[in-house]
Amino acid sequence: MLFRGFLLLLQATTMWLAFGMPLAHSADANALTLSSQSRQDLQGHTYILQDAEQRWSAESLAQAPAQIFSAHPRKLSLGFTPDVVWVRFSVKRASADLPNIWWLEVGQPLLQDVRLYEAGSSGQRVPVQAVERAAEHRRPVFELTLKDTLEHTYYLRLASQTSMATTLRVWQPEALLKSSANETFFWGSVFGAYLLGIAFYAAFWLWTREKIHLLYTLYVAVNFLAAFFTGAWPWLLMPNADTELLTQLLGVWVSLPLALGALFSVVFMGLDRRWPRTSRYFLAACWSVSALGIALVLTGGYRQAMPLVQGASMLAIVLLMFAAIYRSFKADRTARFFLFAFSFFYAGVIWRYLLNIGWLEPSFWNDNSYQMGAFIHMVVMSIGIFASYNRLRRDKQLAEARVEAESRQRQEQREFMAMMSHEFRTPLTIVSASVENLLNDAALGEKALHRIHKIRRANERMAQLMENYLSNERLLLDETSNTRAPCDLAEVCRLVKDDLADAEGCPVSFLAPPALSTHGDKDLIRIALLNLVTNARRHNPPDKTIEVELRAREGQAEICVRDQGPGVSPDDIEHIFKRFFRGRSALDQPGAGLGLYLVRSIAQRHDGSVTVANRPEGGCEFCLRLPIT
Repeated sequence: MLFRGFLLLLQATTMWLAFGMPLAHSADANALTLSSQSRQDLQGHTYILQDAEQRWSAESLAQAPAQIFSAHPRKLSLGFTPDVVWVRFSVKRASADLPNIWWLEVGQPLLQDVRLYEAGSSGQRVPVQAVERAAEHRRPVFELTLKDTLEHTYYLRLASQTSMATTLRVWQPEALLKSSANETFFWGSVFGAYLLGIAFYAAFWLWTREKIHLLYTLYVAVNFLAAFFTGAWPWLLMPNADTELLTQLLGVWVSLPLALGALFSVVFMGLDRRWPRTSRYFLAACWSVSALGIALVLTGGYRQAMPLVQGASMLAIVLLMFAAIYRSFKADRTARFFLFAFSFFYAGVIWRYLLNIGWLEPSFWNDNSYQMGAFIHMVVMSIGIFASYNRLRRDKQLAEARVEAESRQRQEQREFMAMMSHEFRTPLTIVSASVENLLNDAALGEKALHRIHKIRRANERMAQLMENYLSNERLLLDETSNTRAPCDLAEVCRLVKDDLADAEGCPVSFLAPPALSTHGDKDLIRIALLNLVTNARRHNPPDKTIEVELRAREGQAEICVRDQGPGVSPDDIEHIFKRFFRGRSALDQPGAGLGLYLVRSIAQRHDGSVTVANRPEGGCEFCLRLPIT
């Protein structure tokens, strides 16, 4: 639907350009009568001749029939033509009290070869003579001396590698000087703001070190240079500079935005992640056209390079805008912002390109559409970046506040656990000591001993829960306990073996290489392995052996604990390491569901992992993996 709408819009535009605009030969030109106005356009008062073979001179044209010229009622807009274009026009003063000196301004500042010849006034036969430029302006300016009120005929010769699109105006000198000063001040302010924006983007990139901000800084810098050279401001600042060199630089700055703009747009909207292959082809095509355009410009093919680059740029703009529209319908906020910010710039670019290829007549808005669109775009992007920066700053403040709150919460938890550990251990120790004393009393009967043993088992279970809930959890909360140091994993296995020596349960065999080290906290790793073995003992048959193997595998140290129990239910495997989770096979076993959660937390703290898998021959295997140092 969008594509059909675009085609209809393009068809309507083409029909308007073809039939709605006046034709080049629909009216006859006549002499411009100068009045008291400070500025008057020559539109409707000019004749043109396109000299493809460059065989005409001003002298020969003055003697040639007037019919070789064609009336041109519109402003001159011929696109990138290699022809020499002659413009014939006549001017006269309306009255003798008007000034004698007038200035002719040629509106296109990029025209490289502009010469004016005077053929004399009507009724006089004087030699054709060249007219010198009146002053060093950004645009070509010639002095017209009208000593009488007769018609004076002039021949203007135009030749350039750039687009042949210009307006011709006759000014009173003071008015032109004032207008030029105001224009210079205005664009000086605009370009000054442009440079400040580039400095801001560069500083923002240095602060964030993000690729997207570097790309945009380069993109804005190149667009600034393109706008600066398009307005021919270097010609004003460096009047003695090589015109050919400045034109080549203009071609380079006009060619580069296609590649840089495409790259920035693709990265900004994330198209390289959503459509990677299409994005690669698109970027490769844009960079190829930019490189070809630069090569043509540097080898003297400016007229061939610009239509190629500008046509490819318009196609790229259409594709990017369609991509932004599509992503906008998908509720992509970045694409919506791109669509809003770049619509101004792209409108200015297309407007200027249509002028360059001769589809539009030159005017103030057409001549400066590229610069104005780029400046508005930069302002909108600056607002967006400021908003993004403020959002990032708020997010950072919220994150810092959360970290501080979590730190306070951890401190309160540590204090609470210390208090609970002290308050619970004291009565449990008293109960344990009293039970042991009672068991040593020979006078107790069988029923009393049975009850005392029941009290001892409950007391031991309470003590185990205390160890699980308080001691181990406190180790994880206490960040200072995680002291990183070289850790011999074989020694950790030996320590765990010693811990299990006096504990009741099935046998455990250890297989460990002589030396295998990691970088971490030995006490935490010891707790993790002890929890894995204790968990395996709960589910292993009493007469079966649990295997603990330490080995190096795929660049990691791997401690595997294998039991021969019933295994883990497939429904429980993905939840088994969650806090307080207890599988179906553990419902009738003592525990709090913290052991395996603790193992995973310790593994993650050491940049490692822990996995579980059922063995084909029965039982399951837990593997704790840690980086090898």
